[in-house]
Amino acid sequence: MKTKLKPSRDGQKAEMALREAVADLIDESRKLGHSLVVMRNGKAVLIPASKLRKPRIRKNGSRSRS
Repeated sequence: MKTKLKPSRDGQKAEMALREAVADLIDESRKLGHSLVVMRNGKAVLIPASKLRKPRIRKNGSRSRS
């Protein structure tokens, strides 16, 4: 049985900053009409700007899509 380790406070802050930066990038790309490339199942996938949805950052650091 694996023990789930809780990230350190600094680790949590770093993860939240990264999630916010990615959310900002998605939002800006969507507004400017730029496509994004992401990795899915080991393959690069192009997502057109028209398909980008604005991500929401929850207080616990997880992200949901609107």
